[in-house]
Amino acid sequence: HRDLHSFPTRRSSDLSISEYSGIPITKEWIERFGFRESNSICVGNLENGYENEELLIDSSLYPTISTNDGCFRFGKKIEFVHQLQNLYYILTGKELEIKK
Repeated sequence: HRDLHSFPTRRSSDLSISEYSGIPITKEWIERFGFRESNSICVGNLENGYENEELLIDSSLYPTISTNDGCFRFGKKIEFVHQLQNLYYILTGKELEIKK
């Protein structure tokens, strides 16, 4: 058995940006951030997705605006946890926190 100190280590500054990747967004992550699943995120139709008090996300993981004229996607598809965190902060000025 090898001692932990005998493993080669790399400083984070030794890694290139291509060696990092984001945390993929999942239903579990969305729910941990306090969003709830809904089958009616849009006025006038039964669009499935997720909602909280500040933001709607459709079932394809696009940020969505609901108006009296229907639902409208905006921005890019949310693929990673940090994208949802960044979008939430930009729109609300608040950090997106994990709910207990």
